[in-house]
Amino acid sequence: MAKEIKELEANYDKKMEIYRKSFEWRFAFPEVLDDEGKFIGFDIVIGNPPYFSISNSPILKKVSNLYETYNSAGDIYALFIELSQNILKPLGISSLIISNKWLRANYGESLRNYLVDKTNPIELIDFGQNLLFESAIVHTNIITAQKQENQNELSAVRIPDGFFKNDNIEFKSYVDVHKIENLKIDSAIWNIISPNLKQLKNKAEKTGKKLMDWEIDFFRGILTGYNEAFIIDSKTKDELINKDSKNEAIIKPILRGRDTRKYFCNYADLYLLNTHNGYKNIERVDVVKDFPTIYDYLKIHEEQAKKRFDKGVHWTNLRNCAYLDKFEDPKIIFSEIVSEPQFYYDEKGYYPEATTFFISGEKLKYLTALLNSKPVTFLFKSFYMGGELVGKIRYKKAFLEQVPLPYPTKKQEKQLENLVNQILKSKKKNSKANTSVLENEIDILVYKLYQLTYNEVLIIDSDFGLSEEEYNGK
Repeated sequence: MAKEIKELEANYDKKMEIYRKSFEWRFAFPEVLDDEGKFIGFDIVIGNPPYFSISNSPILKKVSNLYETYNSAGDIYALFIELSQNILKPLGISSLIISNKWLRANYGESLRNYLVDKTNPIELIDFGQNLLFESAIVHTNIITAQKQENQNELSAVRIPDGFFKNDNIEFKSYVDVHKIENLKIDSAIWNIISPNLKQLKNKAEKTGKKLMDWEIDFFRGILTGYNEAFIIDSKTKDELINKDSKNEAIIKPILRGRDTRKYFCNYADLYLLNTHNGYKNIERVDVVKDFPTIYDYLKIHEEQAKKRFDKGVHWTNLRNCAYLDKFEDPKIIFSEIVSEPQFYYDEKGYYPEATTFFISGEKLKYLTALLNSKPVTFLFKSFYMGGELVGKIRYKKAFLEQVPLPYPTKKQEKQLENLVNQILKSKKKNSKANTSVLENEIDILVYKLYQLTYNEVLIIDSDFGLSEEEYNGK
């Protein structure tokens, strides 16, 4: 009996722990109640709610029907925004500092909708890639909203990267001078852009054609399900070919995400055992029957290879890949998350690995020039890239295909192709070759393709190396 009582007490203590450091705010703040004890609401709610994904929280899923801002792929801070509004009195104001991912991420749409339809957003301060908290690597913003119908008078400002390293600029003064009044917002991505930037964006979209409308396709690199077995080094490749020269037919050079660079690659001398599962009119590779020495090699990894989800008819086969014939065609290979643009034009037949993506189709050298250029990088980061990453660029297909790129005349295409060829030639001889002069020439041509004025160029590159007279003379 005593044991059962102790267990009950322990369970009780465990359940009560959640309340020990809490308080009943209706007693702590009687001002929020009327004379009859009914809840009126707070005048102001200020907070720094937790930031974490709610995707794996069964508890939060139970309250999903209570919050308009709930999104199974979203973050808990969205619920706190809604809760803060719920406990305000009419015309009360909430001001919360939260992660800024909701501004652009797909999962932020429910929060953007809520703020537009159910509140009166007053002020948005986006800290961009500045880190405000020493203990957390998170990019933040402060969103201030009033509990009333939307008056469409949101003022917003984005704080430039590295702002807090400059002691000469006072924060409030910067906000007052640079804030944009009456920012137009809806459920789409919220972009804090000045009139000058908006004009730049409009011009780019007027002169360019969305990448999704070009005669190109995006593909993901090949997925083996177990790289330890199906990606081999040069020594193993040579041994397999020495045992049977026929093996060479299905051993292909492979390029990983970490190997791609801007206009070149650091090939690691790795190879794929292309034991494909068949595609189009090509039969699957029968490893057991036609490549017995490769089968002997793979049997070392049989236990793990059999367990993998990504496999074909036989455990030695790779998963289905309908576009396998595209791998040996000319293509642009790139990684999704990088520090700078790293688009590499490949005509050597590298097989991109699953950590890379590639573009196949028309005008690939021309596109390589544009995608690596300073103006296109600026446009992408400023207007089309979803979410904030710590010092990184995310070239997700859904974002990248929205970028407007000028469609060239034959002469324009030839000009840029020639410059790309010179860069590729230099990088082939020496991957560390300085090609900045050629890259600057590409940038100038791309500015001209977008029909940018000299002052518009300076918005993109304040250190632009030409005078206005020199630029206009190009």
